Amino acid sequence: MAARTTIASVRGVLNRDYDGSANLQPYIDTATLVIDRAKELATAEDVTLSSAVLEMMERWLAAHFYCQSDKPYQSRNTKGASASFAGKTGMYFESTLYGQTAMRIDPSGSLQSIGGKERKILTAAWLGEEDTAGT
Repeated sequence: MAARTTIASVRGVLNRDYDGSANLQPYIDTATLVIDRAKELATAEDVTLSSAVLEMMERWLAAHFYCQSDKPYQSRNTKGASASFAGKTGMYFESTLYGQTAMRIDPSGSLQSIGGKERKILTAAWLGEEDTAGT
């Protein structure tokens, strides 16, 4: 289990949603486990995910896991000392923009499957007749 991404890369994704005090490594470690599983699922479906795609998925998923424990602000008012937080519970990877982005980066749909949603794969079948006239 070697991480593909770095703390600096995850900080760059989080931008203003990261206050600089939390250790991001546990979130990267968790994302690594999930991305390893996504890679296994993709490989089983004969889909190859490049190392660049895997790293980017891991980066955004680590940011997602961080935001699960420290919800980003949706809005805030410093003088009135009020705030509201982004995200909803019970929505798996879709509960943050970071998790949604990680799923969009994944061309195999494996993260969507791991994240609690049924993976949708497009299939097609020819229902027409064979052209026997040679035209």
